[in-house]
Amino acid sequence: MTKISILGAGAMGTALAELISKNADEVYLYARRKEVYDNLKKLKINVDYFPSIKLPNNIIPINDLEQINNSECIFLTVPSHAIREIITKSKGFISEDTIIVNTAKGIEYPPLKRMSEVIAEELKGENIVTMSGPNFAHEIINNNFSSTTIAAYSNSTRCLKKVKKIIETDNFIVENSYDLVGVELCGVLKNINAIAIGICEAFGLNENAQYFLFTKGVNEMRDILLSFGGNPETLFCYCGFGDLCLTSHSDKSRNRTLGLLCGQHMYDNQQTKGITYEGKRSVLAIREFCHKKGIECEVIDFVYDVIHNKREPKTSFYNLWKNIKNKNIL
Repeated sequence: MTKISILGAGAMGTALAELISKNADEVYLYARRKEVYDNLKKLKINVDYFPSIKLPNNIIPINDLEQINNSECIFLTVPSHAIREIITKSKGFISEDTIIVNTAKGIEYPPLKRMSEVIAEELKGENIVTMSGPNFAHEIINNNFSSTTIAAYSNSTRCLKKVKKIIETDNFIVENSYDLVGVELCGVLKNINAIAIGICEAFGLNENAQYFLFTKGVNEMRDILLSFGGNPETLFCYCGFGDLCLTSHSDKSRNRTLGLLCGQHMYDNQQTKGITYEGKRSVLAIREFCHKKGIECEVIDFVYDVIHNKREPKTSFYNLWKNIKNKNIL
């Protein structure tokens, strides 16, 4: 009997539970909040995210981490800042051969650590997989055509084969990558670029200039991937351009929305309390890394100035434009 556990009953956790229920005998969906658990248990519905979708009977809601014991695979669907905490609380119930799949597209900071590094520190194992791609939860749960990229710690073929078997369906394509660093960083960096595009769209920057900025951001992604030891070819995977384009240009993108709010001077920590914007934290860590390594990161500096230094968005863009233009003078 195949037992899979999912830690986090938000939009992505619920969508993955529905997806995996097609391939697994039992899917245990952990909800930290009692009211979410109660609704899932009583109604088979995640009222907060998918109030019109009834979940299959082989999805079993749980509120006690001990019930993940003996899972073949555990999916982490909490934000990056909560990864270490959830692993610490659950590691007593995770066996050595259990595969851990992370879906968070962020980093721990300070100091800067990728999610696979955080998980490996806590579990002292190598059965770790990262899943990343253009994956809006509402499309996955509605069985729309979707795709994702997976990469494994130590390039474990066993882990990749197992995870692919668990999540791939007729409408969900899974590609393997042997560049864990690149896959993780693509998920981090695309959020920062999406914020940049949102900022510029908000203050009315013309489309030609928006795609100038987009191209500049892609170049920075390539340089950062190389500096971390990743493969720039990973940019051409679903986790790369696929996710970057979706996050930068969809109205449903959280990080693009953050950029739109900042570009209109409407961002308020209180108004957006409880909403996870992975790019807001990531830009601090990536900017520090780039400055230490001497990597050019003008798009990242632009996002940092607007979000964290509260600079005027239009002025910050004009400064970026002038800096790049001056470098092109022969």
